Amino acid sequence: MQNRYKLFRTDDKYVLYDIETMHFYRLPKETGERFSAMEPVEMGNIISERLPVEEPAKIRKTTEAKVCKRLVLVISQKCNLACRYCYADGGEYQEFKQAYMTKETAMAAVEYFLEKFPEGISNIQFFGGEALMNFDLMEEVCSWVTETFENKGLKKPNFTIVTNGTLIDQRAIDLFNQYQFSVTISLDGDKKINDTNRIFKTATGSVHDSVVDAIERMNAERKFPLLVEMTVTSAQVKDFEKSGMYPRVIEYIHSLGVDGIHLAPVIDRNNKELSACGGGSCTDSLNSFFDAYVKYGIDSLATSKPITIPKVLEAADRLKKHEKRANFCIAGIIDFSVNTCGDIYPCFTFIGHEEFIMGNVYNPAAQESFNRVKTMVAENTVDKIDDCKDCWIKGICTNCIGGAYLNNGDISKPVTEMCGVVRAMTERLVVELSTGGISKRLQKRNAVENEMVRVSNAG
Repeated sequence: MQNRYKLFRTDDKYVLYDIETMHFYRLPKETGERFSAMEPVEMGNIISERLPVEEPAKIRKTTEAKVCKRLVLVISQKCNLACRYCYADGGEYQEFKQAYMTKETAMAAVEYFLEKFPEGISNIQFFGGEALMNFDLMEEVCSWVTETFENKGLKKPNFTIVTNGTLIDQRAIDLFNQYQFSVTISLDGDKKINDTNRIFKTATGSVHDSVVDAIERMNAERKFPLLVEMTVTSAQVKDFEKSGMYPRVIEYIHSLGVDGIHLAPVIDRNNKELSACGGGSCTDSLNSFFDAYVKYGIDSLATSKPITIPKVLEAADRLKKHEKRANFCIAGIIDFSVNTCGDIYPCFTFIGHEEFIMGNVYNPAAQESFNRVKTMVAENTVDKIDDCKDCWIKGICTNCIGGAYLNNGDISKPVTEMCGVVRAMTERLVVELSTGGISKRLQKRNAVENEMVRVSNAG
């Protein structure tokens, strides 16, 4: 049986978290030390007698939603890079059938999901391979979707793209501005770290330099949010071990003038050299790296150039609302991916794995596979997963069923290293929330922004 209370210590601060209600409490040092010396049952009995009675956290279920959260269009299954850790076989996903999606397939995909979700689609994401290798289609889809949703009286979806950044030109920047895209670019750090694993497939030159040049050109005129996605290997972790308080690579990415940073560790069972631990055991260092990453983001709120960490905002929102999610991943429930030839998957990480094909957009009448896979992922709730049901961040965690399947062959077996990373990030978040760290930094940030406005107006 799960203990109701979680006690942890970070930066010499003790925090008590009530797993059932999602409330948390900052403890005096003396109390924290006393509780630390107790058995969990004894501590729980004492706490239960003293804490006020609170309503249990709400459980949010997404199976009956009438809006599709995200539709990922994998518009290219080709890529101009040959990243050493790529799980998608250079964008081909081990199933190369068709290099590029056609406009007809993209339209069929949107219509397919509008039938299933009559109140609309929140986000349409262009993905690859490298999505910009099929740029003409992106232009056509943005125009057609905008007109179609307006005619149906539906709110236009937000357009997003994940790109390696090397093909961004003026046409792309103009499109991003026109439709207010959210743009995510892949970059792993400075030139030395990034170009070790991220290389061109046929061309020569530095991927890092190409991406940084694109960021600079976008920053000169962009009206859209720009994020960097960093794949963490042992290189960043080892660099952090000798770099001090904050990960140097995070400071470097932030200095490029982007709005947010998303990190994901490489957990590769087949190539341990490239894993985030480099084939060794670096769990503590990996967790510390992600803890420092979150702290950096929170501390940046007090500056004139804050950095956003999307997963932290998502977790903070759940804690604020005292709301848990039944599944740690919404893939296949309200989040879907379509490959270049119209096959439907819960997520792009499953492309090429036939047991997860949910159907095809050209055959909307065939529902057996769709319902089978949707039921499988929807019933994969955290209360049923052995590794999750007794975890204190159950319902907050944003783990990945695709990663679980690719690494363990089972969507019910999350990657152990990822579990440690998410717990470390959540602990840091709860500590900052319980001590008022985030609100204080936000107040300071607002003061800085107000001063900037005053000076600007005076000028």
